[in-house]
Amino acid sequence: MDSRKRKPFKQLIMRMTFLSLFVGLSSQLVSETEAAFLSNEKETMSITTADIFPQAAEETVKELEQNYDEAYEIYKDSLDKPINYNTLDEIAESKQSLTSNLEQLIRLMTEFNSLYEEIITTFKNEENVKVSLRKANEIYDKSTEIELSKIEKRINQLMDKEEDLKEQEKQELKEQKEQEIEEQEMQELEEQKEQETEEQEKQELEEQKEQEIEEQEMQELEEQKEQEIEEQEMQDDKENKKQNEQMKDEVPDGKDPKKESSAEETSTDNKEKSEGDDSTEEKDDTADKDEMSSETK
Repeated sequence: MDSRKRKPFKQLIMRMTFLSLFVGLSSQLVSETEAAFLSNEKETMSITTADIFPQAAEETVKELEQNYDEAYEIYKDSLDKPINYNTLDEIAESKQSLTSNLEQLIRLMTEFNSLYEEIITTFKNEENVKVSLRKANEIYDKSTEIELSKIEKRINQLMDKEEDLKEQEKQELKEQKEQEIEEQEMQELEEQKEQETEEQEKQELEEQKEQEIEEQEMQELEEQKEQEIEEQEMQDDKENKKQNEQMKDEVPDGKDPKKESSAEETSTDNKEKSEGDDSTEEKDDTADKDEMSSETK
């Protein structure tokens, strides 16, 4: 409660206190001979006091009611706020608002209870303020409807919802990360497979190329060999033809070069055979001589 609101009430209390003190001192100073004057003064003082207490009580009860109205509006606003949010930002905003309202309510209700106790203590023995006391009690009874625990419960519900959302986001982040890792691994595996396939194809291409080169070389070698054979045969045919022409030129007329050649070959063979027989006879004579020499010894 604002101290400025309570200042008029305190001033009234102080005025009544000083007035009572003044009356007490005056009663001690006035002698018995002044009894009539004192009696008149007491009546005047009683009338003045009767006017002051109801006014102070009414103002204090009015302040109490204003305090209650302000607190109830905040309380009602806190209960009307939705708490079924699905984002952390909304939950944080609502939680901050409810926490602020709760702090204001605690302050207002503390001031309310303090003011109520002050009213009851100050005016409980005054007969002329019963209406104000009854109204103060009615306001106090209504104030019991303001349950701070309900706001605290809503704040706790928001905190639980916040924790659930944080855990959910954490789990989603974990799953997302695992999915990214899995996709990365799959991509790397595919790239590796593509690279292996590419290398395999490259290797097969190189082998195929080498095989083609080898076959080409073999084919060229065979062709070269066939060509050499063909050239050799042509060369042989050419030489035979030339030799036959020479032989034909050397043989006298009327003789067949082929028969002459055959006769020459036969004569050569017989000559070689005769030489072989002579060599054999020489070997036999040498052997007989060696045997006879051995026997003589």
